[in-house]
Amino acid sequence: MSEKLKVCKYCGKENPADAIFCLQCGSRFNVEENFSSSRKTNSNNSNKKELDVKWLYLLIAVLLIGGVVILYFAGVFSSPKVVVKQTKTTVTQSQAVQSPQVVDLKTAQELKKMEDAVAANPANLELALQLANKFYDVGEFNKAIVYYLKYVSINKNNPNVLVDLGTSYYYNGQFDEAEKYLLKALEINPEHQIALLNIGVVKKAMGDVELAKEYWNKAYTIAPNSTVGKKAEQFLVNN
Repeated sequence: MSEKLKVCKYCGKENPADAIFCLQCGSRFNVEENFSSSRKTNSNNSNKKELDVKWLYLLIAVLLIGGVVILYFAGVFSSPKVVVKQTKTTVTQSQAVQSPQVVDLKTAQELKKMEDAVAANPANLELALQLANKFYDVGEFNKAIVYYLKYVSINKNNPNVLVDLGTSYYYNGQFDEAEKYLLKALEINPEHQIALLNIGVVKKAMGDVELAKEYWNKAYTIAPNSTVGKKAEQFLVNN
C-alpha cells in the first residue's frame, strides 16, 4: 500500500492521503489523528531547529574564547596597566589614556571652592598640591597637571610630587613628559621604588620593554616583599 494513500476502514477503498471523506462510501476520516501527527512532526522539526541554534551559539562562543586566548599569548593584553600614585597607599589600575570619572555635584562644588582658594592664595603651594591630588583622584589629569606644575615650579626637589606629576602625564597619554618628571624624581632619589616601577611602565608603553625590565628589576631589588616590589616582580614575570 502506498504511503500517500489511506484506506477507508468501512469499505476498504484507497483514498489520497489528504482526503477528509472516503471517495467511495463518503465516510469521514479521523482528522484529529492527522492533526496530531502533523503537530508531532512540527514539534520534532522545532526541536531540531532549537538544537541546531544551540550548537551554533556554542561554536561561536568557542571561536571567541579561542580568539581571546590567542591574542593574550600574542601579548595584546599583556601590557602593564598599573601606575602607582605616590600619595596613595594602594595600587590602582587604569589605562592610559584615562577618561575622567563622573564627578558628583558635591565633589564638583568642593573642587570649585579649592580652585577659588588657590586663586586667592597663589603662594600657598600646599593648597595647590591638595587640589592637584583631588583632581588626580577624580581622573581630571589635565587639571591635576596644572596644579602639580604650579607646585614644582617653586619646590623642584620633592620627588614624591614629581612622581605624581609624571603619573598624571602618563594617564594623559603624554609619555615623554611622564618620563621626564619620573627621571627628575630619580635624580633626586635614585632608589625611589615607585618612580622606578612607574618609569618601567612608561618605557613599556613607549615600546622599550628591555629598559622597562631594568627599571622593574631595580624596583624589585629595593624591597621585594613590599606592594611595589611584588608588582615589579609581576611585571618581570609577565613580560
